[in-house]
Amino acid sequence: MISSSEGREFVRQRKVVALGGGACRALDRMLARWPRPPCTVAVDTDDRSLDASRAAAHLPLGGRLTKGFGSGGDPRVGKLAAEESVAEWRSVCADTDWMLLLTALGGGTGTGAASTLARVAMSCGTRVTAVATLPFDFEDDEKLKRAQRGLHELHAACDALIAVPNSGLVAAAGSPHEANAAFAAADGAVGVMLTALCHMILGQGLLTLDMPSLQRVLGGRVRPAAFGFGRADGESRAPTALADLLACPLLVDDHRLSQATAAWAGILAGNDVSFREIETTLEELRAAMKPETTLLTGVYLDEFFGDEFNLVAITAGTQRKAEEPSLSQLDVSTPLSKTARRSLSTEEQLKFDPPQKGRFKDVDPTIVGGEDLDIPTFVRRKIRFEAAR
Repeated sequence: MISSSEGREFVRQRKVVALGGGACRALDRMLARWPRPPCTVAVDTDDRSLDASRAAAHLPLGGRLTKGFGSGGDPRVGKLAAEESVAEWRSVCADTDWMLLLTALGGGTGTGAASTLARVAMSCGTRVTAVATLPFDFEDDEKLKRAQRGLHELHAACDALIAVPNSGLVAAAGSPHEANAAFAAADGAVGVMLTALCHMILGQGLLTLDMPSLQRVLGGRVRPAAFGFGRADGESRAPTALADLLACPLLVDDHRLSQATAAWAGILAGNDVSFREIETTLEELRAAMKPETTLLTGVYLDEFFGDEFNLVAITAGTQRKAEEPSLSQLDVSTPLSKTARRSLSTEEQLKFDPPQKGRFKDVDPTIVGGEDLDIPTFVRRKIRFEAAR
């Protein structure tokens, strides 16, 4: 069951969900520097991770399967755990119209469960923006391969996906000598991005952002979006932060601001920031990009940031081919299983008789993610076959 660490009922419609041990730990570090966070939920197969989490609500996955001891780094266990807990997960999504899903790929729970949970959330009418961190370059090849497979599956299951390589994140954060400081700096940078997105979508900034606009910029892409940032304080904080963003090692190839086809940029600063600083920064940022690039902007001021000037950007590269459908183009207020039933072609189709269960007609169906798994996949998903001629 879902528990609240503060014993209160959640009625807010935007949530930040951390999936897996790595994401739960990262969320904890972010919350230490997150002014007035939205509703946060920790989701994991490991009870110890949930017990230590500072998130407002906790959801254990696959208790019967894992006994609360985690997935052992096996994505198959993570996927089965997610399928076991679909009903509980649906209750998290039931009152949520937008979700930021934070996960670390390469292990078991996040890699295996993320795409399943994202699809279920979408079927509940929840728009899902996922942020996935990728393993360090020095980690083993198998983990890197698992992460890439998980990234591909997650990309196909949500509205928009932002991929963040850990090695580039630590380098961009300044590579502090102490390991704890390096992780804290990296998570702090991601936390600033999440803070900016949440507050601006909640309408709490000077310049805000709505979900359809975010989806328009980030959705329907061949590759996940990328994230970059710059941060400075002092007298020349705004130009320094902009210079750091333009040179950020996380933004490469067609995700560089000078090459991106679409981008969102947000400023987070203290209440003492001047209008001139905001205006000049956004004008120079626009000038650094191609004239045809779509740019959305947001500004959020809070005394919590003191003298800091934080500039974050999410950039999208190549647009998906127009004829290739994407999940961001679907009506997510309708379950995916129903959306998939819409016929988009007039080609002749083979006819199938309704499935019969014979002597198993009185046995309860096997329902996972709202689909009856006793019905063959090609029948259940209305896969079309060209009739023999």
